[in-house]
Amino acid sequence: MTLRGFSTVGYKATKTFKIFDEDVIKQDLLNHIMTIRGERPHMPTYGTSIPLLAFKPIDAVTLQIIEDDLKHVVAYDGRVSMTDYAVLPNGNGLVIVVDLVIKASGKPLHLSTNIN
Repeated sequence: MTLRGFSTVGYKATKTFKIFDEDVIKQDLLNHIMTIRGERPHMPTYGTSIPLLAFKPIDAVTLQIIEDDLKHVVAYDGRVSMTDYAVLPNGNGLVIVVDLVIKASGKPLHLSTNIN
């Protein structure tokens, strides 16, 4: 599997916009997670409500929303399957950790993001 992509994240460290393979998948998933549902023109179901939950209490309702949104993102992508996830408090925000498996290769993929 060879995937090629483009990202401005990390440009200062790498001096390139090119990303490959697992980094492409990670960036695609993060873009989907951090896009607020309804924010993209002509794609009303793309995105999640996760960015809006930064200052919400971590209760059963919030955890269910996050789980449903993560399942939606993984199902939309199709290159990965989710094996586990965790939501952790981080000051006034959240840290979301997701463990995935790349379907084509069986390789594990670890995704972590801060929601502030």
